[in-house]
Amino acid sequence: MKFFVPGASCTDEAEALLQSITRLEKRPVPAPDERIFRLTYEHNGRRYVAEVGQPMDPYYNTKGAVIAILGGHPLMICTPDRGVIRGFPIYVGTHCVEHVEYFADELPCAPPWRHATW
Repeated sequence: MKFFVPGASCTDEAEALLQSITRLEKRPVPAPDERIFRLTYEHNGRRYVAEVGQPMDPYYNTKGAVIAILGGHPLMICTPDRGVIRGFPIYVGTHCVEHVEYFADELPCAPPWRHATW
């Protein structure tokens, strides 16, 4: 999957939007091979999937598509009203993550931080 940001008309605009979001959330801009496309995780005993360009589960009471998923601890799922235009992003602890698919990947893989020693 090629990197994109919903609503961006070109690659330069997508990069600028990602930089704005990371600056707002005080996170570094992820390297191209670290940009998350899809995230599968568990919350309150239920499995959720966040995917860039798709709406979040109604549980989160957020409108619009996922704009970006930022790695780190915790991960941040950003939608227009949760971390992009206003509000706080949806936080996901790394211990809740089941699978991560990066824009550079074609298949999901285990999260790299599961192998890290803290």
